[in-house]
Amino acid sequence: MKLIIAGTRTLSDYNWVLKAISYAEGCDPALVRSEITEVVHGAARGIDTTAGIWAQNSGIAVKEFPAKWDDVKAPGAVVRTGKYGPYNAKAGFDRNVEMAKYGTALLAVIQGGSKGTTHMIETAKQHGLQVWVYEV
Repeated sequence: MKLIIAGTRTLSDYNWVLKAISYAEGCDPALVRSEITEVVHGAARGIDTTAGIWAQNSGIAVKEFPAKWDDVKAPGAVVRTGKYGPYNAKAGFDRNVEMAKYGTALLAVIQGGSKGTTHMIETAKQHGLQVWVYEV
């Protein structure tokens, strides 16, 4: 299983990833860590990168999908100008679609409202992925 682990950028405590994985296993006893062949994440700070560390420590392959903020010529790009110049404001959402097309399941860790994680959950469901949502 290519498990996408995504979530809030404000949580970087390793224990939240462990708790979320235990939660998903409790929801679906067939999900055992040995079935996770790859952890997929968006390379954002917080849950994403912490999940990558968990996967590496567990001997599980990692595939990162960093958002292409600098690609202002991407099809459908929404170009805005910020502190560092022009950027594609849709890059995070585009990345979520790429991950949903690649992965086979999603474990989302949310705390409060997160537009990016909410979009990832909706996108994963639209692509027919199994979705577990762990609320902190």
